[in-house]
Parts: sequence; C-alpha cells; structure tokens
Amino acid sequence: ARTLQLLKKFDEALKPLEKVLKKQPNNEKALQLYVDSLEKLGRLSEALPAAQALLQIRPNDIYYLQQCGM
Repeated sequence: ARTLQLLKKFDEALKPLEKVLKKQPNNEKALQLYVDSLEKLGRLSEALPAAQALLQIRPNDIYYLQQCGM
C-alpha cells in the first residue's frame, strides 16, 4: 500500500489497507496509510473515523490530533 501511495495511486492503496484493517483494526501503520490515502482523495468524512481510531491508540500524538482537526 505504501508503494501505491508513493506512486500517487491512492485509490488503489485503499483495498489492501482495508483488507489488513478488517483483520487487524488497530494496526496503527495501516490506519495511518488509510487516513492519508483518503485525505489525498478528498474523502475526509471517510478518513475521520480512522483518524479517531488512531487517537484511541495514541491519544497525545500531535500528528493524529492535527488529522482530526484538533
């Protein structure tokens, strides 16, 4: 998925990330890549729940706080 992001194929990156998150919903790296891909596609309302899940994992992480608009 990271390689697809680097190639700016954000839409294609979502499927493998969704597959990982289905099995491992708290996979921090997959969540982060998922949020990043959705943001790049302008799908902010879909990115927000995943960004909030990241905050549950790391509540004081400034990067995740910024992604949630805090």
